[in-house]
Amino acid sequence: MTTLSYSDAEGELQLYSDGCAFYDENGEILENGDRIINGSFCDSDFRTGYPADQGMIALPTSDEDIVSIFHDEEYIVDGDSLGLRIEVRLLRATIDIKNNIILSKREEVLDTLAGNILSATKHSNGQDWWIINQDYFSNEYKCLLVREGEVIDTVSSFIGNPVLAPGAQQSNFSPDGTMFARFNPTDELQLYDFNRSTGVLSNLRFIDVPSTLEGTIHSGGLSFSGSSRFLYVNDALGIWQYDTQETDIAASVVQVAEREVFSTGQEIFGSGIFTFFYRMSLAPDCRIYMSSRNGVDRIYVIMDPEQKGVDCNVVQNIKIPAWNAGSTPHYPNYRLDTAPFCDSSKDFPSNLMTTVSTAETRLSLPARIQVYPNPAQDFCNLYLKNIDTRTVRFVLHDLLGHEWIHKEISLVEGSVVQELDLARVPAGIYVYSIYDEGQVLYADRLVISR
Repeated sequence: MTTLSYSDAEGELQLYSDGCAFYDENGEILENGDRIINGSFCDSDFRTGYPADQGMIALPTSDEDIVSIFHDEEYIVDGDSLGLRIEVRLLRATIDIKNNIILSKREEVLDTLAGNILSATKHSNGQDWWIINQDYFSNEYKCLLVREGEVIDTVSSFIGNPVLAPGAQQSNFSPDGTMFARFNPTDELQLYDFNRSTGVLSNLRFIDVPSTLEGTIHSGGLSFSGSSRFLYVNDALGIWQYDTQETDIAASVVQVAEREVFSTGQEIFGSGIFTFFYRMSLAPDCRIYMSSRNGVDRIYVIMDPEQKGVDCNVVQNIKIPAWNAGSTPHYPNYRLDTAPFCDSSKDFPSNLMTTVSTAETRLSLPARIQVYPNPAQDFCNLYLKNIDTRTVRFVLHDLLGHEWIHKEISLVEGSVVQELDLARVPAGIYVYSIYDEGQVLYADRLVISR
């Protein structure tokens, strides 16, 4: 579950980690970069990667060749009044990424942390950083001030409820750094204001999430939209949207998706593995990508997070090229105060099944997908060109999820213009999706007017 990648300003990969070691862009362990934590998860005979959700953060310094990595390590505490338990300590490593050398590692920064959910945001001075986590068995939030990779101060905010069980399902700063949210389906959503100058949390709001849980599923996640206005929360079976600009944030709640019952992997395991909503991550294209709780080859995407209510368009069970056991990228907003966190003009990838290969690549023409006219009346045309498949499936849903059109369409040499009959579809706003073997090639809205 632990994942970290770090690139330069041009997007070229410089290092990555699975929580056990640090690797360069070619997959080679950096000098002095192995054994960065203890535990059997990183033993050579049982190497699975360290299972810490949101457990690593990379913070740059003014020297572009030096980066500090803050990461978690679990350890067992025994013999005191609280009995045997697992706690978490925060470690630091310093890396010279130009020369691929680990300058220091396993430097203990804090212990007795409540779980392995790290979040960071920039100081208001535009140079320093804040890292936040909650102390174990208390209501103390510790906010570390990091300058040039060194922890120089700790600010405590005594607020909220004590943590009696380690971990939160997910926590995040808003992209603008003014809010901090924490959510566990067994507790309420907690939303705080954050002062980027002082590192102090305030104005705690406990927000009840209208959970659909009826069993023992206690996984979920959260993410802010790119503008910081909307906050999305899921409990594995449902996704809710909150508008942080409303006076009564709790009253603004809208359920924007209900989990579609779906399983995958029958051809590999003999029986299917069910998918559930899990970790959320705001991406550079301003969409929110979401992993599944189980190890599956599917993800979810909130296509338009800045749209209110179900218009945010949650697309479920999109096929990806690798099996993923809950890992979701997590980055602080490196561009805060200098540029937008993301760019909503970026197109959704036309093919998420692209795999990494060292083989020679061939030039391919860009895919063209269009539905017109839009708005439409009694018909519309589906235009596809340069699509690397023989057939696609066109599905039209209303905003309540009711299916109105389900049609298989054949392509000739990757192209087709297909007329679709809309005469029996009432006027309104719809969402269409174009699938290739269960994978979403494209999704958008279609307006039907009479």
